Amino acid sequence: MIFNLKPTNFFLEQLDNLSFKSRQLLKDKLELLKLNPTRNKRILGYNLFLFRIRFSDSRKEKRVIYLLDKKDRSVLYKFARSKNLWEKRISIISTLWFIRNNKFNDTLKISEILLKDSHDLIHKAVGWMLREVGKKDQGIEEKFLKKHYKKMPRTMLRYAIEKFDEVRRKKYLKGDI
Repeated sequence: MIFNLKPTNFFLEQLDNLSFKSRQLLKDKLELLKLNPTRNKRILGYNLFLFRIRFSDSRKEKRVIYLLDKKDRSVLYKFARSKNLWEKRISIISTLWFIRNNKFNDTLKISEILLKDSHDLIHKAVGWMLREVGKKDQGIEEKFLKKHYKKMPRTMLRYAIEKFDEVRRKKYLKGDI
């Protein structure tokens, strides 16, 4: 599978400040990233579409941001079902881009997949993304919570309801919803 890379305006602005050698290094790195954007350990992805690339040029570390434009979201579900903690975490945190664009379906489906995960970092990430959904549409978050809150790990639930008023928070924690 080859991913398409689409430069952001910020990325293009950064190119102007790079030397020829830096641009060549970056071009080579981007070619590798097209084949597998998660392979390179020097990429820190905070959502599936936006990544930072670090590389050294003349003993100075450079950072460049690029945008991964991939319409096929199946990679998110593949990561959510992975045994690798970081791939699972990337799968849910990557949905932040969708949440900010008022598309909650993938966040909710991946949250369901990760409900029974045992790692606290996954609990925190899922709770955080559910809270972000609630910031955009609290009704959708509450519908999901009413269906799943009794099965949710405590940390996940606490993160998800953090912005609720105290009375509703306590009801969720006591199981009285």
